[in-house]
Amino acid sequence: MALKLIAAREALAGRVASVRVADGRVPDPVSRALAGAGTTVTMAPAEPATTRMDERGHRT
Repeated sequence: MALKLIAAREALAGRVASVRVADGRVPDPVSRALAGAGTTVTMAPAEPATTRMDERGHRT
């Protein structure tokens, strides 16, 4: 899964609008992904630099 996420990040950094991560453990994973199955990953807009995180990762 880590390699899929690295590839997704690289594609999104290259300005791809979204990436679909397919489950390779099921029959016909590519056909299922094209039909909408799997996880869709998109890039969120950057947050302003003034946003801070506490020690638990929560915005302050």
